Amino acid sequence: MNITAGKGGQAWRPARLFFEAHDAPPFGVPDETFGAAAITVQLSYGPLGTLRSGNIGMSEVPATWAGQAWPRMIRVQLESELGTGYIAAGIAEAATVRQGELSDIPLVGLETTYLGRPGDSSAALNGAGFTPGGARAFGVPMPAPDGTKTRQQAVDDALEPYPNAEAGVTADLTGVIGRPESATPAVYTLDSRAYGLRSLGWTVTDYVTDATYQAGPEWPLHTYSRSDVPPLAPRRSAVITLDPMTETVEEVTAATTVGGIDVMVPVEGLDAGHTWIVRLGYPVDVGQRPVERGPLRALALRLNFTAERRTPDPVNLTLRIKRANGTDFFLPATPVTLSGVGSYTYTLPPELWGPDARASGGWVQDVWVYLGGSYPAGTAPANRNSLALNSAQLVASREYERSRNVVMPPGWMPYAVGPTWEFTLPGVHVPPLRVDGLPGGLSQHVAGAVVTWDQGEASTRLLTAALPYRGQRRRA
Repeated sequence: MNITAGKGGQAWRPARLFFEAHDAPPFGVPDETFGAAAITVQLSYGPLGTLRSGNIGMSEVPATWAGQAWPRMIRVQLESELGTGYIAAGIAEAATVRQGELSDIPLVGLETTYLGRPGDSSAALNGAGFTPGGARAFGVPMPAPDGTKTRQQAVDDALEPYPNAEAGVTADLTGVIGRPESATPAVYTLDSRAYGLRSLGWTVTDYVTDATYQAGPEWPLHTYSRSDVPPLAPRRSAVITLDPMTETVEEVTAATTVGGIDVMVPVEGLDAGHTWIVRLGYPVDVGQRPVERGPLRALALRLNFTAERRTPDPVNLTLRIKRANGTDFFLPATPVTLSGVGSYTYTLPPELWGPDARASGGWVQDVWVYLGGSYPAGTAPANRNSLALNSAQLVASREYERSRNVVMPPGWMPYAVGPTWEFTLPGVHVPPLRVDGLPGGLSQHVAGAVVTWDQGEASTRLLTAALPYRGQRRRA
């Protein structure tokens, strides 16, 4: 059996376990090989088949090891009915020698040798000479940090949204990150070969039963409650915090215009010229959403026009704003310097549209747009500067609460998840591994596996887990 990145394996009749020791990359010809006679081995795997920890217990540690370089890279090989291949790779920091009892060689994941380095914008799990198999991702984006983060920090951040994911190095020396359901798991259907089957029960989550959202003091309070939590469970509340709490939307509405649209009008003088009247009305009734009404935060008038400049003489647009109470408000003249299609947006002050304006009757009602300018004496209208008003638009900026886009707090999750199952199989079984036929007809992926080899006899203790629920966090 040869374990490769993202693929699990099962060997029911293991025959021999042996090891390679390497002092430094490249990991080609081993510096030493040793067998498994009269030793005990324990290998602990994560859900994607990477070695998390382990131990090799030997009856006698060779004396030559005292002069060897430590740490050493250990590759574990298994001979079984499926042939001979690698099933794990890890780092042995040193050998612990005990006279008269088993001596230990503890193992840790190979990734510990390089994840502490600063990033270099390459794949975080690519350990160069430590991972000649490169780096692969299974259902989790491969982080590629720059020098502001270590590879380990980037890996931790990438794993955060995926509680059942892991990162490490597989037996074929490939750096991997991912989830078992996105890999190619071996499949085992529960049968009589499993022994010690027991349920570890359900896990009650850090749940929330009620949540509130209020965009600000002037906004209504919204309350959300769940009905899927058992009635005797304690109620827990949380406040929904969005960033930002509100959204500002620019709403553009066409305004009715009197005085001709898309008609080129020549300049007739500085103080006497063509006039367009733009009918606005009170803007609070313009461009509303069908259900909710957002407070008006800004109001502007946009004039879209086409200008033809034939002489260097000035061309101006002047706005005279008629209020509902009969008073006028003037905006300074705006010079038109371009030739072609243009657009001017005039921001209207709050006294023309705010709450005080409505209370006093001073809100904007009509806007008179004057075209003014000069021209050389005796010039025919066809040879003067001219301008056509193409359209007028009311631009209202409104602030809306985001109650339609509420994201529930992290505790808005299933009340309980599970159950989790534990059992043991004879032989060597390396994740990713899916177990079908669990009680209740469940199928679950293996969350962890511990392979034990004791003087030629192998067994694997498996721990299954339900798939994460939507929104579950890794450190929840």
